[in-house]
Amino acid sequence: MKTFTMDKYGFSGEFHKDQNNSREKAMIALGGSMGTRRAWRPLADLFVKYGFDTMIVDYHGEKGLPRDLKDQPVEVVEKAAIWLKKNGYEKIGVYGISLGTTIAVLAAVHFPELISCMVLVSPMYMVTQAEKRNDSGVLTGSSFAIYGRPFPYAKWNMTSLQFNLAYYRACFKHKDLYCKNILEQAYENNDDPYAVLPVQKARAHVLFISGAFDSMIPADETSRRFMKILDENNYPYVHKHINYEHLGHAIVPFDMPLLKIMQSERMYPKEGKIEKKEAHKETIRFMKKDWKEMY
Repeated sequence: MKTFTMDKYGFSGEFHKDQNNSREKAMIALGGSMGTRRAWRPLADLFVKYGFDTMIVDYHGEKGLPRDLKDQPVEVVEKAAIWLKKNGYEKIGVYGISLGTTIAVLAAVHFPELISCMVLVSPMYMVTQAEKRNDSGVLTGSSFAIYGRPFPYAKWNMTSLQFNLAYYRACFKHKDLYCKNILEQAYENNDDPYAVLPVQKARAHVLFISGAFDSMIPADETSRRFMKILDENNYPYVHKHINYEHLGHAIVPFDMPLLKIMQSERMYPKEGKIEKKEAHKETIRFMKKDWKEMY
């Protein structure tokens, strides 16, 4: 495992590899708003096991990166991808979950010569307004930027106090980690069409994965919207959506005890375990079979 820092490489992260793997394809893994790179090491190791050397990239919280979820730099993905290319990898894909899907799409759109595959798990639909870390309130401005230029974003239209009250009331009401309603309201009230993630401008094969019990993001609806947009634009690359009946927000192929706080994990432990394995199997199949050159 090789580690990278912002001051030396222009991106922060760590690279997991096996010397026996082919250098045809490599993945860049982008976690969600709450995760650190340590949380994604099991995923990276699984990808390596199936032949895909993997770079975990940070976009907030580490030295040289934003402390909060504001103006998080998309160019860190570009720099990581360039490093992979210089080290012999022919094709680069991005794997994003939750907020990580936002930076994954923005990177694929702005650096299409580098990114040729996207796996988007529990995807976001728009760039959203900035937040304090740990979901502790809102900030003025955009959650993402590219080389210092903030992206258009959907506003929360509420103060930090209102944001926190809405979140905790929804959690109490649904007996779950629940902020789906806040995000749906921001999407519905958004008046800037440029806040919508322009997936149709990418040049990458895309797999959307969602769970019917996602309490954090309207991921199934978002995936369906994106599929419709791609079809209407005659998107020439492979694009697929798989929705799982018993899964919630954190569709990861390994056990995380913290996830038991989510209702879907408690309601459907057996079904969820089976579907998580199936989701990982489909991800690997997509990366091996569908990720290929343009027709």
